[in-house]
Amino acid sequence: PLNRVHWSATARTGLLHSKVYEPSTVAGATVLLDFHEESYDPQHEPVRSELAVTMAASITNALCEMGQQVGLVTNGRDAGEWDRHQAMQREELATRSDAQEAAVHEERHRLQPIVIPTSRAMTQLPQILEQLARIELSDGLRFAQLIREAMSRLPRNATVIAILSHVPPEVAIALGTLCRRGYAVTAIINVPEGIEFAERAAMLQAERVETRHLISREAIRTVCARMVLR
Repeated sequence: PLNRVHWSATARTGLLHSKVYEPSTVAGATVLLDFHEESYDPQHEPVRSELAVTMAASITNALCEMGQQVGLVTNGRDAGEWDRHQAMQREELATRSDAQEAAVHEERHRLQPIVIPTSRAMTQLPQILEQLARIELSDGLRFAQLIREAMSRLPRNATVIAILSHVPPEVAIALGTLCRRGYAVTAIINVPEGIEFAERAAMLQAERVETRHLISREAIRTVCARMVLR
């Protein structure tokens, strides 16, 4: 394009020169946490889901200590909000129409993601940690649906860090779409075995998504350090 021609260098050398722009700075992260119940193998529960929450909390803490922006998006369920919602429904149901309306509202609530917008606000760390402390596995939005739902809310100047265990093709494609749209994306794969990690990482790497292995609680420090250095 003409607006990228470096006219003074072109005139000086007699050869066409183009301006080269530095990429915009990427600082901080938006954590995408997959907390759909089908993503976690029952034989490894509750260890793997608790490990995912600890990983998300550790990354949040590290970024906040560095003064960088951080946010959280998850398809998990807020246990406190869900209990209050259920209690209100039990009190308000009086007629069949009330019950039908409540069923529609419950389905909408079940498919609603939890979003804490990415920010450098002083309240980010306690707000995210409090939310992670109340989160529980849900049968609502699947992770690929969550990614598509959240895409418009993700700032481009923050890395997208996906913490997930299960990597079906639709999830790999959804994360790959983020890469193709200019986001920096890293996936932290929460599985206990190296073979499982290699298989799932291969699908993501084919979509040009960086991968890290969360094999155990001891690995959190290493994964966190690598993310911060990145």
